[in-house]
Parts: sequence; C-alpha cells; structure tokens
Amino acid sequence: MSEPKESAPLIWLRNKFLTGLFVVIPLFATFWILKFLYKVMSGFAERLVKTLVEVYRPLIPNFLIVDGTIPFAALFITLATVIAVGLLATNVFGRKIVEWIESALHRVPLVNLIYPVAKQVVESLKELGNAQTEESRKPVVFLRYPGTLGYFIGFQTGRFKSAEGKRMVTVFLPTAPNPITGFVLAFEETDVVNSDIKYEDAWKMIVSGGLVTPKNISFGTTTTAAVPVPIPVDTKQTG
Repeated sequence: MSEPKESAPLIWLRNKFLTGLFVVIPLFATFWILKFLYKVMSGFAERLVKTLVEVYRPLIPNFLIVDGTIPFAALFITLATVIAVGLLATNVFGRKIVEWIESALHRVPLVNLIYPVAKQVVESLKELGNAQTEESRKPVVFLRYPGTLGYFIGFQTGRFKSAEGKRMVTVFLPTAPNPITGFVLAFEETDVVNSDIKYEDAWKMIVSGGLVTPKNISFGTTTTAAVPVPIPVDTKQTG
C-alpha cells in the first residue's frame, strides 16, 4: 500500500511554521544572551542604584523609577567604571596601582591560583583579536581523526618548545554544541593541519553542530598524521 500524501494546506502550514521557527530561534537566542550579559554587567551596580533612589527619591522624576530602580542605570554605571579603570591603567600612575593590586592578589591563597589563569586567558584572547601575524590570524586548525580521513576542528591556543627542541602547539578541542567544554592537547607543529577558516565561522560551525558551515575551507598539509592510525589486529588463531 502506498503511503497517504499530505494535503497542500498541511504542506503549506508546515513550511510556514518551519520558516517562522528558523526566524524566531535566532532572535530568541540573541535576546537571551543580551539579557544574560545585561544581568551580569548591571548586577554589581544594581544595589547602589536602588540605594541612591531611596535616598534621593524626592529629587528624581517618578517616570524614571521602575520597581525601585532606574532602568539601565546600573549598566551605565558598570560601563563607566570599566572605562575609568581602562583610562587609569593606561597611565604611569594607574599602572603602578594595578601592579600593586596584582601583587597583593598573588599573595592571597586560592586567589593566586584563579587570577593569574584568568588574566592569561583574557590576554590570549586579546592577542587573537589584535593579531598581526599570519599564524595568529588563523588560529583554527584541524587534527586528523584516527583511522579515517576525517578531522577534528580545534583552536590553536599556544606555542612552546619541548626539551628535545621540537616546536609544539597547544590545541583546544571544543565539544559541540557546547564549546565551553573540551580538551586541551599538545602536538608537534608538523602534526597540525592549518586552515583558512575564520575564528567566528569556526564557532558558528561548532555551536550549530555543523549546520552552519563556510562555503569553502582550504586545508593545509602536514608531514605526519596528528593521531596514529590504529593497526587492525587479526584475532583469528591459526592452527
């Protein structure tokens, strides 16, 4: 028996629903991310704004006050504070203060384990954004999947030399669709396959589970495979 065909109205309704869904999901995701960032950035100053509203309420127009606070005031205070810190850190006197604070943080137990790592990660991201060399502009690399012609996609995060003098690179292999978690691996430089894929395009590719990909990706060459190909073992016993 042949399967019953869908009617034209149902097909039209399904197509319009999917089209609307593909429009709504990115909008919802963008709104959710912006809302999360707003809460994070404004949360530090929210209590200050509420306190100021309580103290100076007679002087503040009523139309500015919503639920005991002024919308977006905390966010603006946070942004102004960050800009002020940036201005302070760019002059000689300010740098001395920052160095003194960092020196004090390095003496605090537990904090001296978290702060240096966090600072190093931020500085590495800043270097990627301000990259001038060809290698820095192309941090997206591929590692050969064992036993196949496929690839892992990863991000080159660092370079160092081994005790034997070999040029090594560290690669972060993110998981999909959550790229926050993953693995950090070290390979010889010759074992990493370079690519021309942009940093942003690689993130889109991972978060979407491969649904969003660049039209063309050029792969570089390596001298050896990054992961050794498994050798099949014959388990049959001969008499």
